[in-house]
Amino acid sequence: MQYSLPRLVDDWDQERWYMVNYLKPRNINRIELKGRQSPIAVSMMKGDRMMIVIRGTIWTEEWFKDFQYKWAYDPENLFPGKTHEGMYSVFIDFYKGLEEEVELKKPTHVLVTGHSLGAGLANMIGLRLENNMQHNMRVDVVGFGGPNTGDIEFAEVFRKTVNSRHIIFLGRGNEPHSHMYTAGDITAQYTCEPYPGCDILSTGPFGYFYHYIRPHNQVPFYAEEMPNPKKWNEVSNIRRIIPSTKGVIASHLCSYICWTSQAVGDLDSRCYFANEPGRPDLPQSYYCDVSQVPI
Repeated sequence: MQYSLPRLVDDWDQERWYMVNYLKPRNINRIELKGRQSPIAVSMMKGDRMMIVIRGTIWTEEWFKDFQYKWAYDPENLFPGKTHEGMYSVFIDFYKGLEEEVELKKPTHVLVTGHSLGAGLANMIGLRLENNMQHNMRVDVVGFGGPNTGDIEFAEVFRKTVNSRHIIFLGRGNEPHSHMYTAGDITAQYTCEPYPGCDILSTGPFGYFYHYIRPHNQVPFYAEEMPNPKKWNEVSNIRRIIPSTKGVIASHLCSYICWTSQAVGDLDSRCYFANEPGRPDLPQSYYCDVSQVPI
């Protein structure tokens, strides 16, 4: 299938999109939603360098996969140790086409990056490329707000094998917790404690616990690094964020756009909130707008 869309990034070409089979067109009220077949990832080239960009969760099927945290069944031994079942099921849906592209283009340097679910998948892809490609190349992984991917064995092999950085927005809330960085982006701290299995939810047998390990080389940033630190400190506070869907979304989405925009001078920063007193006058779409979130 051919697409006629502008380049995602200037000066990068040879784009290839990677689809997933679990997203099929669906009829809702007799309207066929073909747009649901959205790519999970895209690769592109600049000279002998390749960049792989992986998106986060969009569709209902992916939300379901995010919470399938029991260990994946890995009959082909694609990974050391144990990995998140939901992420693994997305990975196996597209990784072969991606590895074929890497072998075809033979880049000398591959940067794998993603946000949220995409950051977890970036860990898996980075480790696979380092261990399974036939030609030598440098592989770097940069994840934004990614959840934990696997157990201690996976984490240790990943640490020794892959050059990576994991960007995470952390809060400095008022109630420190032994397993949480006092809130901020709680999605990037999932799973912060051993998760119990639940037969009803299909997350494993009752009484079994899944111990996930945080990735190494975390790069934290805080409200003080935002242009409006008072507002972001309020958003990231653990007292406010736990019952607030608005705070969770702002911390998991807008915080990373804001933090990175300061490096490139992008006015579409999502640093400011639409209802924030004293905010600069910007196009409405440039604000972190969580007004439609119910709570």
